[in-house]
Amino acid sequence: MLLAAPDGLLLRANRALCELTGKAEADLRGLRMDALVHPDERRADVTAVRAMLAGRTQRLATERRVLAADGATRIARVNLSLIRDTDGTPLHFVGQVEDVTERRRTLEALTLSEARYKGLISHLPDSTVHLIDPELRILLSEGDRMRAHGYDPAQLDGRLLEEVLPADAFARLAPEYRAALAGERRSFDWDTSDGSATYWVQIAPLRDEVGRVIGAMALSRDITERKQAEIALADRARELERSNAELEQFAYIASHDLSEPLRMVSSYLQLLRRRYHGRLDGDADAFIDYAVDGAGRMRDLIDGLLSYSRAGRGERPKARVETGAVVARVVAGLQAQEGVREVRFAVGDLPTVLGDEQQIGQLFQNLIGNAIKFVPEDRMPEVHVTAERDGHVWRFGIADNGIGLDPAHADRIFRMFQRLHTRDDYPGTGIGLAIAKKVVERHGGDVWAGPREGGGTTFWFTLPDAGKAPA
Repeated sequence: MLLAAPDGLLLRANRALCELTGKAEADLRGLRMDALVHPDERRADVTAVRAMLAGRTQRLATERRVLAADGATRIARVNLSLIRDTDGTPLHFVGQVEDVTERRRTLEALTLSEARYKGLISHLPDSTVHLIDPELRILLSEGDRMRAHGYDPAQLDGRLLEEVLPADAFARLAPEYRAALAGERRSFDWDTSDGSATYWVQIAPLRDEVGRVIGAMALSRDITERKQAEIALADRARELERSNAELEQFAYIASHDLSEPLRMVSSYLQLLRRRYHGRLDGDADAFIDYAVDGAGRMRDLIDGLLSYSRAGRGERPKARVETGAVVARVVAGLQAQEGVREVRFAVGDLPTVLGDEQQIGQLFQNLIGNAIKFVPEDRMPEVHVTAERDGHVWRFGIADNGIGLDPAHADRIFRMFQRLHTRDDYPGTGIGLAIAKKVVERHGGDVWAGPREGGGTTFWFTLPDAGKAPA
C-alpha cells in the first residue's frame, strides 16, 4: 500500500511495499512513484496519471517491473486511485501494490511451454493430440492431421466433443474417453467416418498432484499406410497359401496319375529283358538296359514327388513325440536292409517334441540315410545324433564323417532336384533334403547344414518342445 501526493511524491509506504523494494519506509518517503519503476517503464503511465488528475479516469491498473534495493527486478501489480476533496481538488494517490513476480514468471513459463508444445504438435505429420476435461470438453486439439480432415484446431478449443464430431464417431469415442476419465488406459484402432484413414488411438487419464483424474489426453497416430500394407500382406499370404495348396495338389495328382502308365512301361521293359536279353545283338541288349534304368529312375522321381507332396501336411493333430524312440526305429530299419553297410551310430539323449510322429520319422530317415550315403567306401560311416535345448525349441544335430560340404552350397542342397554329385558317384533323386526342409518348416522350425569340425557334415534342425501338450 502506498500514499502519494498529487505530484507523485511518496508520503507513506506499508511493510509489503518495503519488502517488495527492499527499502525502509523512511527511504521511500519523498521519492516519486515512478522512481520505484524500472527505468524502461517510467514514462509508460504518464498519460494515464494525467488523465486521472484531469478527471477523465478514476483508476489505473497495471503491472510494472520494480527495481529492488539489491538490484533485482520484481513484478508488481498496481491498482492506483485518486482521492479528491469535496470541491474536486486532487488530494492523494492511494495505491495497492501486489508482488506477482512468481505468478508472472510461472505464467510466462507456461505460456512459453504451451507455445512450444503447440508449435511442436501442430507440425507432427501423422499425429494429433487432444486434451479433454471431465465434461468431454476440448481443452486442446492440435496436429497437422486435424487440418487434413477439415478441422481448424483454433476453433475447437472450449467446445464439447459432441458438438464437433459426427454422431457415429462420438458414439464410438465417448465411452473410451469416459473410461479414461474413470482412470483406465485405452488403446484401439479407429477408422474415420469416410473410411479414408485409420488411426491408432491411445487415451490416458490426466491426474493432478494428488492423483485425482482431472481430464484425459488422447494421442492419435495415422497408421493408414501400415494398415493397408498389413491387409495387402494378409491377402498375399492367403493367395500364396492357396497357390501352394494347388501346386501340392497338382504334384500329387500328376505323380499319382503318372505312376500307373510308368508301371506298365517298366513291367514290359522287364519282360523284354527277361525274354530277349542275349538273343539279340549287343546294341539291342544295351538299349533295353538303358530303357529299364531310365524307367527305374523315373519311378524313383515320381515316388519322391509323391513323398514331397505329402510331406508336412497338417492332417493329423500334433502330439508328444519321443524322438529317441523314433531314431531307434529308423536305425533298426536301416540296419535291417539287405546289403546295407556297417555303420557306427552314437545317439545322445533325445527329447520329447510336439509334432507329427510319422513326419518326424521321415525327417530322421532322410537325414540319417543322407549321412550314411555320402561317406566314401573306404571308411566306416559314423553318424552322431544329438539334441540340446535352445529356448522354447530343441536343436538337433546329425553329424557324419563323410565327404564334407562346401559352405557355398549349404542352402542349395535343400532345393528340389539339386545335386552336388553325379548319380554314378552317389545315387538319389535330389528330393530327400527338400522333404526334410518341408517337414521341419511345417513344424515351425529351421534346418541348415555346415562342415563338421574334423571332417564330414552336420545337419541341424529345430523342433518345438512338447511343453505341457497332452500325452
